[in-house]
Amino acid sequence: MGIQDRDYMRRSDDASDFPWLKIAAGIVAVLMGLVAIRECAPRHENADSFGEKSSLSVNINTATKTELETLTEIGPARAELIIKYRPYNGVEDLKRVPRLPKSVVDQNRKLMKTDGKTERVINK
Repeated sequence: MGIQDRDYMRRSDDASDFPWLKIAAGIVAVLMGLVAIRECAPRHENADSFGEKSSLSVNINTATKTELETLTEIGPARAELIIKYRPYNGVEDLKRVPRLPKSVVDQNRKLMKTDGKTERVINK
C-alpha cells in the first residue's frame, strides 16, 4: 500500500470546502439591512439640530446641557457652568459666571434668552 492509498493524505481536486461566497453574501445582506433600519427609524423633532452650532435659540434658564452645547464655543464644561449658576434675569447675568469669557456671551447673544422655550432657529 502506497502513500496514494492513504485517505488522510489525499487532497480533493474540488474547490475549498469552506463557503466563502455564502458568508460574504450574508455579511453584505446584514449590513444593508442595518442601513435600511437606520434610514427608516423615526427621528426626534430636533435631532438634526442638536450638535449643529448656532441651530437653536436657547433659553439659558431651562435648556439642557446638549441644547447649550449648540451655542458657539460652548462645550460640556461651559454648559455645566451655565446650568450651575441658574437662574438668570437676563443674558448679561452670564458675565458673572466664572470661566465663561464675555466674548463668548457677546458672540452668542442673539441665540440666548431667559424666557420662552428653546426652539430651532429658522434661517431665512
